[in-house]
Amino acid sequence: MILRRLPNKNTKVAILLFLFSFIVRLPFLNLYPIFRVDELGENIRGLAIVEYGFIPLTNNAEFIGALYNYLIALVYMIKPSILLSRFVIAIFGSLTVPLLYFLTLRITKNSLKALLASLILALSPAHILISSHVAWSASLAPFFLTISLLYLVKTLEIESKKDIFIFGLTAGLALQSHPSTIASYIAFTSSWLLLFDKKLLSSVKFVKYCFLGFIIGYLNMLIFNIINPLGSIVAMFKAPWTGFHGSMSFGEFIRRIVFIFTEYATMIISGVPILSIQYLVKKPMFYMYLAIFLIITVYVFLKSVLARFLLIYSLIALLILSIGTKGAMSLNIFGFAWGPHYLQQLLPLNSMFMAEVLSVILYRLRRIGKVKSSLISAVVLLLIVIWPCTNMLAVYSFVAQGKCTNEVFLETISSIKSRFGEETPIFVEFSLKNQVTLIVYEIAVLEKLNIYPPLNLFKRHVSLDDLKIFLKENENKTLLILVLPLKSRCTDFLEELIAKGYLTVVEHVVAKACYNTQLYRIIVVKKC
Repeated sequence: MILRRLPNKNTKVAILLFLFSFIVRLPFLNLYPIFRVDELGENIRGLAIVEYGFIPLTNNAEFIGALYNYLIALVYMIKPSILLSRFVIAIFGSLTVPLLYFLTLRITKNSLKALLASLILALSPAHILISSHVAWSASLAPFFLTISLLYLVKTLEIESKKDIFIFGLTAGLALQSHPSTIASYIAFTSSWLLLFDKKLLSSVKFVKYCFLGFIIGYLNMLIFNIINPLGSIVAMFKAPWTGFHGSMSFGEFIRRIVFIFTEYATMIISGVPILSIQYLVKKPMFYMYLAIFLIITVYVFLKSVLARFLLIYSLIALLILSIGTKGAMSLNIFGFAWGPHYLQQLLPLNSMFMAEVLSVILYRLRRIGKVKSSLISAVVLLLIVIWPCTNMLAVYSFVAQGKCTNEVFLETISSIKSRFGEETPIFVEFSLKNQVTLIVYEIAVLEKLNIYPPLNLFKRHVSLDDLKIFLKENENKTLLILVLPLKSRCTDFLEELIAKGYLTVVEHVVAKACYNTQLYRIIVVKKC
């Protein structure tokens, strides 16, 4: 609808932006970031919808909607695959770029600023690595947030029942993608009312259409919270990883603010939050970036109403997120467990802010001559846009060299399929404390291997008793494959059976990754 009403030139630009964005998101798509068990778990729920007729109202976390699960279930009707899941997320991430183009065009009425904003988002390391590579519900949030804001701004220009309905619908979808998007809606409307005009309040007469759209977009979550009174809110307070769990002192709030602002800044600069500080502080470019960015931000804040609006939006959103999030990170053998999914919603409007900064600087520099202004603009563009991309490429090089990627997991599954076929029984011992083998198990489930234990959304660990059941159920099979932690009761029991002559080891491999770290055992046995 929006595409038809805008000039054809903008439609062509949008298509080119999508294609460019999609291409730059393809490298390392299935390799990095490392799979998280909750990422794979969300996709397994999609598989359960297809295979077993599972009808969830919520995602794994009861404050996140099942939208992603149903979306991926549609894809899995063709073929279940984690690569396909990440491919879908890359498409949604790429679509967010032309959406930002149209949103910026609506707000600024300037095609150059719109193009700059969308290109900055297209090349954003954080948007590439987090919003376009990780296949889970939170990665849909920037897409639905951007399209909903587009229709909200459109409604402010020309009041339309249809547009306010679509805003409500897409806002509902954004909120169930991840509830943290409420921070952006509060920040956006507050900043708009503060700096622009009160016209936002004049659309109250259309609120019923907005409400109707929201009900449809958030329907499954509303049903869940009726069946389980305020179940999503209760789940937020119970979940130990949220900021609502436990009490919060003023000192704790300040600590969270410092952490989240640091996380956001490092995420923008390199795509990898917090951990990248160790790398960045050694680079002179880092200090040049901070100095130039702070100076021009203050300057543009004083000169541009739009810059003030976008900066205030970001500050309000970050303060709200400091209340709702823990402000902590989890380490694993591969580095960071990829926590800043709640911050990625800010990236589209952050890109618009950077475009405004560059535009104002370019305009002000016209007085010093074309050559000098072009040179200074190129330096600013290099630091603000291109340098973060080079940091992301350095990350790619580092993780590839050290094999700190998903390669070990994918090679394990690929090797089993090619050498032993999909029907050979596979036993995987896993637990929430040993998530490395749990990742192998979840990928094997998604790849439709003959895995034991069978898919059970509520099983949290596999014990020695499960191994005994597996061996008994497959006593007539010639070959069996076992994926076990380096040390476990199952390994000890298996060694006893081998010593007594019940089993013979055909092959025993220790999987290694991330600078030769031992991860798990792959043992192929046959009955004697």
